[in-house]
Amino acid sequence: MAYGSYSFSSINRAYQLQTKVGLKVPGGIYIGPEITFSGSAVYQQRRLGLHASSFRIGPLQIGVSAGWAHDRKLGHGYYLGTNAYATF
Repeated sequence: MAYGSYSFSSINRAYQLQTKVGLKVPGGIYIGPEITFSGSAVYQQRRLGLHASSFRIGPLQIGVSAGWAHDRKLGHGYYLGTNAYATF
């Protein structure tokens, strides 16, 4: 699988670029790396980690991701994220 989400807001000159790729493993789950860059005039953040996507619970598809993060103001750290999509 390949996923990309890229956005730019001209109002506050903020951007976010996120890319994920993954290999399908038994159970229909995709596992692989992800990278995200986001920022504006007042902040900047980079993330590099792993994701597991397409866990199915009824009509929901759930994904989790975790990894290393660097924020221009806060320094180095880690992140954990989740997302959910509903089919109907």
